[in-house]
Amino acid sequence: KRWASLRADGHAAEDLYLRYLRPVAVELGRRWLDDESSFGDVTMAMTVLHKQLHEAYGALEAEVETHQGRRSILLAPAPGTDHVFGAAMVELFFRAYGWSVTSGVGLSEAELLAKVAGQKFDVVGLSLGSHDSNKNYADLVGRIRQASPNDALVVMAGGAPFIEEPELAERLGADATAPDARRAVLWARRLVTHKTVK
Repeated sequence: KRWASLRADGHAAEDLYLRYLRPVAVELGRRWLDDESSFGDVTMAMTVLHKQLHEAYGALEAEVETHQGRRSILLAPAPGTDHVFGAAMVELFFRAYGWSVTSGVGLSEAELLAKVAGQKFDVVGLSLGSHDSNKNYADLVGRIRQASPNDALVVMAGGAPFIEEPELAERLGADATAPDARRAVLWARRLVTHKTVK
């Protein structure tokens, strides 16, 4: 009801994603980590959020301006991590803006590298959850670059660790990170253009 009321008041779907759904997901993650909410409660709440995320996609796609020139991106949580909501939101934003999106959710490292090697993606987006270790992240980024047939591949880092510490992305070998899904799309496009024309 709250969502429908906000839409009726003229709020853009893009803003509702970023100003309402994203903060709620972050807060649920915090409550889970701090033992303020049970696993069952968090799971039920996240199910509702995922439902809202997908139900609003049509409005998002209708409102945003599709970029000229179809680009491709593979989006995946780092293998072994257990968060998917942020990656799902980013995936919907890239689709809405006209990108060809391949999901790497649930892939093992070997499967992820095989997928990277099998297609000339413009961008690989690799995310971490708030409590996931970045211990092997830099090595994985290096293997992704080696596997890719695209010499100008852009690797973007995503997830709470990079929002809290943006400089961590470059330290771990990625080209950049972005604070939200909208800017991830815009910055990915700029990075691809920059690397391609060099």
